[in-house]
Amino acid sequence: MRRWFEAIRARPATVRAYEKGMAITPQSALTEEAKKVLFGQRAR
Repeated sequence: MRRWFEAIRARPATVRAYEKGMAITPQSALTEEAKKVLFGQRAR
């Protein structure tokens, strides 16, 4: 799996997509509260 993910991430289209995404919303722009809402586990 790791090799597959690395191969996909190295593709030129994937690199461009990550660059465009970072231009829209850089990771540093996410506050801790936003991370909790987006990635929090609320299942009981």
